[in-house]
Amino acid sequence: PMKAIEHVVVLMLENRSFDHVLGSLRAERAEIDGVMPHMWNPGRAGEPVCVRPTTASCTRPDPRHALENVRDQLSNGNSGFVTDYHAGHPWMDPATVRQVMDYYTDVAMPVTYALARNYGISDRWFSSVPALTWPNRLFAHCGTSAGRVTNELPDWFQLFDLDTIYDRLDGDWACYCDHFPQMVVVQSLWREFWRSRHADDSRFRSMEQFVADCHDLGLPKYSFIEPVYFLGFDPPDNDDHAPHDIRNGQDLIAQVYLALRESPSWTSTVLVITYDEHGGFHDHVPPPVDVPAPGGSDHADAEGASFDFRRLGPRVPTLLVSPFAPPLSRVRPGPSSGFFDHTSLISSAAARWGFGALTGRDAAAATFWHALSLAEPRTDDEAAVAAARAWLERRRAEAEPEAARFGTLVGLSGQETAERVAAAATELEAEGELNDLQAAQATLARIVAAGQSPPRRLRWCPGESSKGAS
Repeated sequence: PMKAIEHVVVLMLENRSFDHVLGSLRAERAEIDGVMPHMWNPGRAGEPVCVRPTTASCTRPDPRHALENVRDQLSNGNSGFVTDYHAGHPWMDPATVRQVMDYYTDVAMPVTYALARNYGISDRWFSSVPALTWPNRLFAHCGTSAGRVTNELPDWFQLFDLDTIYDRLDGDWACYCDHFPQMVVVQSLWREFWRSRHADDSRFRSMEQFVADCHDLGLPKYSFIEPVYFLGFDPPDNDDHAPHDIRNGQDLIAQVYLALRESPSWTSTVLVITYDEHGGFHDHVPPPVDVPAPGGSDHADAEGASFDFRRLGPRVPTLLVSPFAPPLSRVRPGPSSGFFDHTSLISSAAARWGFGALTGRDAAAATFWHALSLAEPRTDDEAAVAAARAWLERRRAEAEPEAARFGTLVGLSGQETAERVAAAATELEAEGELNDLQAAQATLARIVAAGQSPPRRLRWCPGESSKGAS
């Protein structure tokens, strides 16, 4: 099946753990390592706080997930989620604190569950770093975060000068995003974004263009889809980062899936849906502690954090959607094939298209090709198609009174997009409405908006903060 696949499409969402999103599937297939009713974490006074199902579309406030928080959460056998959540927001009452132990079912996330039941699901896919968004996404693109564990640029507004998976694909790739993509923190990718987002020959394209490329046999070898992280109006914030509404994330998943499922390229495509990190939500499986570090002298004691990059982060929900994947199939690395983390995206692409490893981490990471174990593509996945269509019809009916209320960033150049995001962020910042990831992305947008050309080192914008975390 690997040779039958001509297109790898990755949709990477934000900040949810495996137990939190897909853990309830254990009730349908016992070998899936999900939640059980007796699982609990101690509260601040030592009282048991058990896992429980939820239908809440938003979680407020956002759980913490910086390196020091994840270390606390994973302490004593993953028993620190509740106490860390409470420590970060000491004003919370017990009913609010227990949100971090909640898990979803198909009632709240019907599209995700329909895909899980009809294709492959991995309960051993770990985030690459027990830390924030930027380092985990850098591992997905570069196999390393250059020793960083926070959402900050390397030094005094210097972009990351790293080799990427895109350098190995002979130009046959695209990033689809209706907003301001995080991947432009890498120097070479920022240059391409600056050159002209959404131009006819640009590799930074809109989601509308994604649908067209699916329909017109225009998909590249490797596509990476970034959600709308913040300040999204049309479409709204759809990254699943708390406290954003998970219904918007379901919209995005359904739209991506249906575009591919109805494409003539469907039988030559695999869609990987994953999350960059766990977002501070409970997961009961301790991550591996002895994986290879990326390599190089800059990968120890990063940012004073005394972290050697040999420990993975908590599990994240990951689906492998392909007509070659059996329904509700559990996907794990083979007994001698390493581990799954975000660098498995790189190792899988390398195996398919014959290029070398970027770092020691992706060289050791398992590929996912064994998940596509069927000799012929399936056609019995109508339930997934029906669930995605039904969800979008329901959402269109609900949204009709609000339709066309806001403008969109689609079609703007890279420079115009950055300027629009920077201006809108300033307004929200004045109102105290930006969360930490949004602040980091807004800072990056301000830098891009202020530039006249893509220099390696960028000037400081007076009065703006470089700090940010998610």
